[in-house]
Amino acid sequence: MLESKRRNEIRNKAGNIIKASDRYHFIHATYACQLMIKEIVSQHYKEECRKLSQKIREKTKNGNEISEELMEEYNHLMIMAKEGRAHIDIDYIETSSEEEARVIKINNAFVINLPKSLAQRVTNEDGTFNKSAVSKIRNLMAHELGHIVLHTDELLKIEGLQGSIGITETDKEEEAGFFANEILQMRDERNRVLHSEVFDDKT
Repeated sequence: MLESKRRNEIRNKAGNIIKASDRYHFIHATYACQLMIKEIVSQHYKEECRKLSQKIREKTKNGNEISEELMEEYNHLMIMAKEGRAHIDIDYIETSSEEEARVIKINNAFVINLPKSLAQRVTNEDGTFNKSAVSKIRNLMAHELGHIVLHTDELLKIEGLQGSIGITETDKEEEAGFFANEILQMRDERNRVLHSEVFDDKT
């Protein structure tokens, strides 16, 4: 039997996790995206590995010594090509606008940058949800997930902090926007089914 003090400690930990999770929407969709893009990521690193392998062969052919850094890079690419790993992380940063979001590539991760000010406004002072802030986070998150799933190849090639902002084609922005609308509608419909009386009667 748990003591009252321990129950309160556990309750507080659970509450802190719930509070933190309010900032991270579509986490299940995020994991699904990682699986969907695995093959694309693997192929990308296989090609990078092939290019570097050719560079190494040319160096050895000309009698040049292969640096330790170059071999480390090659080994890293081999691992990436084999595993096809591409983690998707979320980071809240200072932005000039609450409409500004992007996905950037850092090592083997796609990092979705969202406005920090939105995360700070997820709940009101009375503890209720700020529906406007939550809605903006969901829309921005869904849009950037759209870029990751639909435009993986382009994102893998964009280095630095430009990320999805560097995808300037109007049709690709439209595609990410359409993806966001669709996934938001599907999520809402799924939640309605999960919480409906009909669903409860079948369980």
